Amino acid sequence: MSALGGAQAQQHSALLKCKGETPWDGGAGGGPGCTQQLKILPRGASNVYFPSVVSSIYIPSANSGAGMDPLSIKIREELIGNEDNWSRVITEDKTAIDKAKLAMWCSFVGIADSDIEKVAKIAEGHLASLSDDSHANETPLTEEQYRAFEHHALCAGISRRDDNTNETLNLTKADIARDYKDIVASNFSEVILANKIRETRALVGFVRVSPPLSLSEGRVQRIKHNKNQPWLPAVAAYGEGIFLQLNPEKIDRWANNPAVIERIQKLSARYNTARIDQNPKAEIRPINPRFILIHTLSHLLINQLVFDCGYGSSSLRERIYCNLHDGSPVMNATLIYTSSGDSEGTLGGLVRQG
Repeated sequence: MSALGGAQAQQHSALLKCKGETPWDGGAGGGPGCTQQLKILPRGASNVYFPSVVSSIYIPSANSGAGMDPLSIKIREELIGNEDNWSRVITEDKTAIDKAKLAMWCSFVGIADSDIEKVAKIAEGHLASLSDDSHANETPLTEEQYRAFEHHALCAGISRRDDNTNETLNLTKADIARDYKDIVASNFSEVILANKIRETRALVGFVRVSPPLSLSEGRVQRIKHNKNQPWLPAVAAYGEGIFLQLNPEKIDRWANNPAVIERIQKLSARYNTARIDQNPKAEIRPINPRFILIHTLSHLLINQLVFDCGYGSSSLRERIYCNLHDGSPVMNATLIYTSSGDSEGTLGGLVRQG
């Protein structure tokens, strides 16, 4: 015990400095000469390694495009996807968007003047993606932007099959007015039964000592992803779930209640204070009333569903669809689901409860 205590005491010694070795990516032979001070942990300690995992719901034939709101779909199909129209809005040297021609095209197809700036941004983003050198500096989608794709597909309630991969998204859009009691019809705008979904989980890095608060943290040691390592370790899991979209008018009315706003501001301040205490470089994460309401509702439903659906609480997962940064499209939804590595991945209990 004294030997272990002595070893831990040495962590304050200037002799124990990190050598910068990175054995996880083949750099065990030496590193860039990192001089950070080491911390001594027991070999079997639970905080030696915290994985950073990102996940997404597979949407067949809807994984790409300028965006998933109606305006973005219109732009993708009638502008970007139409070679004649696209040639009309770019300059002759094909290096820039001609704003005057773009405004004329928007007027012709009935797009409001207030949306022209959004159309221009999407068009410029597509033009940049056509450049051979653009992908090197391409800004990846944020988690919220990526979930907007999923949100649109789930709200549509349309089952799809991808002929290339033979993967299926099987959704059933419930008739709320007919099949549910008034309490559901008045508080939810959509109830979608996800009979079969596929979730992909990818390991993007890890953290030691304390768990990561977000992937944007500088502490996250990311797995190198480049032309020599063009893949990440991932697993596909299959399952079922219930997608619930809250009534936007009711949730906005509740979220604008002064008492609610005051309460959430206090919670947000405490949460971000704890984040910064743990990592002084952490970014302030905005937490709004809608997010807390949806997140709380998800956990209450999970706690109840475990008694009725046949799954354990550790088997049920949640995906929150709520705007914290981008305002469009508006998302007020949650997906409660289960997924496993088995190709079937479902017992049917969640959908039956839905």
